[in-house]
Amino acid sequence: MGLWIKRIFIAVTTLIVVVVCALFVFILSFNADAYRTDLQRLVKERTNRELTIAGELKVELFPKLAIRVRQVSLSEPGRADLFASIDDLRASMAIWPLLTNKIVIDELVSSGIRANLVRTSDGKGNIDDLMRWLSGDGSPAVVPAVTLATDAMTIDVASIELKDADITLRDEHSQSVWDITALSLATGRIVRDTPAEMNLEASIKGSGVPEGAKVTAKALVTVNLQSRKIDARDLVMVARGDWSGAAWLPEPVVALEVVARSTYVGIDGADSRITMDQLAVRAKGLRAGSPLEFSLDLPAFEMTADTIRAASFTSRLRVDGVPALDAAWVGEGLSGSPQAWGLARLDTTLTSKRQSRSTRSFVSSPVQVRTEPLSITLAELRGDVNLTPTDPKLSQRRLVVKGNLAVSFSGKPNDPQPLSIRARFESIPFGLAWTGMDIESPLDGMASLDLDLKAADGSWEKAQDSVAGTVQLKIEQAAIRGIDFAEGLDALRAIARPSADVRFKGDSAKRTEFDNVEVGLRLDGAMASFTKLHMHGLNWRVELGKPAEVNLRDGTANLGVVLHLLGPQRITAGKVSVEVRSLVVPLRLTGALNNPYVNIDWPDLERDHLGMALRQKLLEWDGKAGAAGPGARGR
Repeated sequence: MGLWIKRIFIAVTTLIVVVVCALFVFILSFNADAYRTDLQRLVKERTNRELTIAGELKVELFPKLAIRVRQVSLSEPGRADLFASIDDLRASMAIWPLLTNKIVIDELVSSGIRANLVRTSDGKGNIDDLMRWLSGDGSPAVVPAVTLATDAMTIDVASIELKDADITLRDEHSQSVWDITALSLATGRIVRDTPAEMNLEASIKGSGVPEGAKVTAKALVTVNLQSRKIDARDLVMVARGDWSGAAWLPEPVVALEVVARSTYVGIDGADSRITMDQLAVRAKGLRAGSPLEFSLDLPAFEMTADTIRAASFTSRLRVDGVPALDAAWVGEGLSGSPQAWGLARLDTTLTSKRQSRSTRSFVSSPVQVRTEPLSITLAELRGDVNLTPTDPKLSQRRLVVKGNLAVSFSGKPNDPQPLSIRARFESIPFGLAWTGMDIESPLDGMASLDLDLKAADGSWEKAQDSVAGTVQLKIEQAAIRGIDFAEGLDALRAIARPSADVRFKGDSAKRTEFDNVEVGLRLDGAMASFTKLHMHGLNWRVELGKPAEVNLRDGTANLGVVLHLLGPQRITAGKVSVEVRSLVVPLRLTGALNNPYVNIDWPDLERDHLGMALRQKLLEWDGKAGAAGPGARGR
């Protein structure tokens, strides 16, 4: 037994001496540059990408396996275009754990990373092949001469530190670009399926991002490259910057701070699944010196390539100042796919305050959203609008909302009118609806409104200048405020008089009833033209004449209408009585829409001797008895 022990000792000692000597000789003779070609060939065979090492490649084998490489770049798959580059990379690895199939990385430091990440219009990413390689999926077309044996190994990274990284994210599907600059990332110890603390800082600019946004984030992150899963717990993300505004809120917001928290965010690359629990977003800033606040609470959310689900969410936007705005949304039953999803119900409560009134509205409807191209449909709008004047002498008014609304974007590049709006609203108290916009409409009654419009995307002013389409209006139980056609002689006399002191102007205490009113408008930018005007009453009818233009920007009109008095009937004004079988009077409305001036368009009557006789009678008559005797007849 002692002899065998002696032999084993000699054999082991001899083996150790040989290995140490051989290792010493290898270290002295090792030339890292000789392995550039092998490494580049490995990457080419595995990923079909070109790896370029323009700087030094330095490798140390004792006491730790350490590598340092400078000026490294990687191309896009199958193309020479740059995908990513690194100015400086340092990593060190313990040698002895390799004998037990473990990779223990003591240090991983990188600086000067530049990367271009692209999502194509068909949803594919230019990093997908690298993720498949890291997870062991997808065999290369050619069996590589150099192989990796890390799939079954346990990886333990003491820390990762990334400095001065610039990453460009381009989504060709949504035509959005984000630039992430000055990015730094520091992590704690990373072991497979074990949470590690991660801290991130970066500056971001791009689509929908506040100007000069600074972002910080921290979370406990678990990474499993083999299963392509990333889990983040106790995520906190903070963004600060100035927001230039949007079409629905054009004023800029300064000192904006957005905080997002979530107890859990899971990304499963194998199933293309994103899961979130208890997401809470809070934002605050200053708009025109007044506070602005926003909140969003999403208890649970799940999205895959084919499905999207959430039981409910709540959100609120509060804007102080003039006008003040307080809006709240409650959504239920979110389901569908990322390309087409819907809400079983969306309740919206909106309160706005101006100097002259406050408005509180509530509307509810199912919602359908499509993303290619983007469209939003509210098929069954129901609700009400309550108007409360600040003047206590004026009563509160209620407007019922009933109808449907569809908004879509064409998705065509360089489309001057990408925004399309189609809507139908029923049972609208027409005069009250205008009152809600601080306009006193001369028309009143129960209306139905059909819109088919297109406009430019962006600010309200831009949309006004580019809007085009049609508006159809029907009013039942209609009336015109400001004039009583039953007092026709008085009205016509005032209209006919050329002197300014008796020029006709609407009297809000008077009105003329009509059975129905039909109005058609064609819009082209700030100008609108009437295509239809028909008002029918018991003894009166109004039709469209020429010209027929409205300036929507300054709210003025140049509109010709034809007034038909249907006879036979007797009109009495004071002690003057006129019996008519029919009377046709061309009128011209000019000036402000809410209070226009009305004149008789006499040139249209120049060929009509009866019409000119009517003019003379009206000019001579001063409203006193006997000026035009009883029984005077019109045409």
